[in-house]
This record gives sequence, structure tokens and C-alpha cells, in this order.
Amino acid sequence: MQLRSPSRSAAPRIEELIARRELSAVFQPIVDFDGGAILGYEGLIRGPAGTSLEAPFALFSQALAEGCTIELEQAAACAMHRSLCAARLRRQAVSQLQRGRASAPCRDAG
Repeated sequence: MQLRSPSRSAAPRIEELIARRELSAVFQPIVDFDGGAILGYEGLIRGPAGTSLEAPFALFSQALAEGCTIELEQAAACAMHRSLCAARLRRQAVSQLQRGRASAPCRDAG
């Protein structure tokens, strides 16, 4: 009889993460080195905390494998927008999206 190691549960599909709004945004300050003033914030997206898709590289690699990078980019933009509105940082944020990828408006932008 051959023993098997416990199997890891498969990572959730990107479309499921998007539908359940399991993406989260974090913001990194953009600082003026001369005066130390915060000029704005760079928006960064994360997958569900504590999962194999928490890190952006893993998240976007999975989206590429599933053929839904555009959908992930759009959902990331919406997640950042929601977080910015909640934190009242909307005018000071910059996000790194591929040009033209997140052009569709958020259906739930509020």
C-alpha cells in the first residue's frame, strides 16, 4: 500500500474571487524625497489573505492560466476604487494597470 501526502485544496478560480469580492487593495504612499510630503498613493491589489493567491504574482499568473487577465484587471480597479472612496483618498491615488485593460466602468463603483 502506497501512502499519499495530504492533497492541498486547489486554488479558487479567479472568476470566483471576483464574484465574491475577495480581492483587496492596499496603498503605498508616494513621497516627495526633498520635503517628505505624501504626494499620493499607489494602489496595489492582493488576493485573499492566507491563500496561495494572496501575492500579486500568483494572482495574475493564475488569471493568465485561466484566460481572464482583463477581468482581473477590471475587478482590481473596482476594488481599489471602492477602497479609495472608503478611505477618502480618491484624488491622490495612482494604480498600475496595463494601458487600455481596465477601460470598462465598475458596475458597483459606489
